[in-house]
Amino acid sequence: MNTKNMEELYQKAIDILTAMIPEEWYRISLYAEVREGYRKVFYYYTNSQNNSATIPMLY
Repeated sequence: MNTKNMEELYQKAIDILTAMIPEEWYRISLYAEVREGYRKVFYYYTNSQNNSATIPMLY
């Protein structure tokens, strides 16, 4: 995959994550794994008060 395509994919991921997080955030950590027949994605964020959280824990 070329650099232009990767930049577009990263931007789409950023846009989606930003829309999903219902509060002001400081940092997002994303882990994604894609293999044949297998996909797994996790993300965590640190809110503006510097507390780590996941959406299910808070909402």
